[in-house]
Amino acid sequence: LTVAEAQRGTMQYDFHGDLPGLPPDGCPDDPSERVVYLYSEDTQTILRATGILGSPQPFINDVPPGGFLLQYFDQNRSQLTPPLEAAQRAAVHAIEVSIRTSQAHPNPLIVEPISTDLRSLVFLPNPPS
Repeated sequence: LTVAEAQRGTMQYDFHGDLPGLPPDGCPDDPSERVVYLYSEDTQTILRATGILGSPQPFINDVPPGGFLLQYFDQNRSQLTPPLEAAQRAAVHAIEVSIRTSQAHPNPLIVEPISTDLRSLVFLPNPPS
């Protein structure tokens, strides 16, 4: 993790060389080895960018304010409060991702929007010991 905030996370991982198919080269800045997820309140969209120079692109639409939250946990399952400093990021063992999408109901007589909540716990591949 290079950035760990409540609505923005940046991850880097050296899983191949300069080109896909080559072994890891010790440098996590090759294409697709850096991924950023962030929330745009202006467009109510979760954006995703890959690579060092990748610009954020729409990933999930119709996410209302408060509908995207990243929570970070250490190996003892203690929650770490973002934004996390480098030592705290190194201690992250799992990230809970919460997403809510919401759209107007297609029936104009129903004012309650159609909403979906999703939550997933993601364990990092190489947590600290």
